[in-house]
Amino acid sequence: MTIIRRVVANRSIAEFDAFTKVDHNFTKTTATGGTVSVLSYLLIAILLVFEISYYTKSRVKFLYSVDTDFDSKLQLNVDITVAMTCESIGADIMDSTNQNNAYTYGRLVEEPTYFDLTPGQLSQWNVIRDVNNYLRNEHHSLQEFLWKSDVLTQRKFGRDLPPRELPPKGPPDACRLYGTLVVNKVSGNFHITVGKHLPMPIGHAHISLFTNEREYNFSHRIERFSFGEYVPSIINPLEGEEKTTQS
Repeated sequence: MTIIRRVVANRSIAEFDAFTKVDHNFTKTTATGGTVSVLSYLLIAILLVFEISYYTKSRVKFLYSVDTDFDSKLQLNVDITVAMTCESIGADIMDSTNQNNAYTYGRLVEEPTYFDLTPGQLSQWNVIRDVNNYLRNEHHSLQEFLWKSDVLTQRKFGRDLPPRELPPKGPPDACRLYGTLVVNKVSGNFHITVGKHLPMPIGHAHISLFTNEREYNFSHRIERFSFGEYVPSIINPLEGEEKTTQS
């Protein structure tokens, strides 16, 4: 009696189905139906892979704290292109410590370049500029928009513009100044002006004996300007700024 009851119970569970099914005698397999089934399974697999990848991917989150270590140094990351030759301009820092040595805080690399961008460079630059303007005007306080932590976005919004796809004509007409300076945590200013810095016991000066005033052109493009350790996935407020002048 016990064995019979078990068989009946197992059969009842196997036949139980909450959804009505069409009997196999009334169905017919076709190539179209099989293709749709394969595509459906493939789509499910792709969605599953993306969901797992999204779940396992690290996320960057904001953490704020008060900096009480006033004696330590602070990094200043710079990448600016100015529409003048490297021989005509110089970059320097002045702060309230009155240290007038140009190399006290480090030295930026001066790379001769061209101010006008090629179509490929201009395309990426416009994306960076438009995104930063959108963030600044519409979503400045939303970390989901400010932070770009995925690999694709880092490549798209990377600070370094792609190489020129067209060979330039004529000598370089601009200077790219880039690198990292180590500054004091005090009030001060970073400036780029005509002439190289001249260390003096008292005061601060830039000598520009060989630059004519008609050659002055402070049109500039800011690709990187940030404080602290450089994080590729954050877009800083001044990055994507470009100012041009005709006089």
